[in-house]
Amino acid sequence: MGRTERYARGVQASCQCHLDELARDKETMDILKLYHHARSASEQQPADKKKET
Repeated sequence: MGRTERYARGVQASCQCHLDELARDKETMDILKLYHHARSASEQQPADKKKET
């Protein structure tokens, strides 16, 4: 394998790692948004509804 090919594979691997990190970050943000919305919704329930659960 030549020097240029090794360099290209290294760049490709770095790009893939970056894309993987972005996907993980997006998934984490989506989960946090769901948690935040669920928590906000539960806090807005009337007090007597909360006592039933």
